[in-house]
Amino acid sequence: MLYNAAVKAGAVVRANSTVTAVDPAARTVTLANGDVVTGDVIIGADGPQGVCREVVVGHPAVGKPMGTTLYK
Repeated sequence: MLYNAAVKAGAVVRANSTVTAVDPAARTVTLANGDVVTGDVIIGADGPQGVCREVVVGHPAVGKPMGTTLYK
């Protein structure tokens, strides 16, 4: 539902891209292939060992079990 609404509003969604760096101040994301993309919104859905989590909390962070089930 969110994907369809975003695309309908003009968003470009890049799937299967490896993020190597995030600069929230500049609103940029650097990808492993060298592309640097800019957006009004950056959704960091790169998992518990992802680059985005470290940027958000300010240091390497490991999640704690919260009793919620996650299926991959």
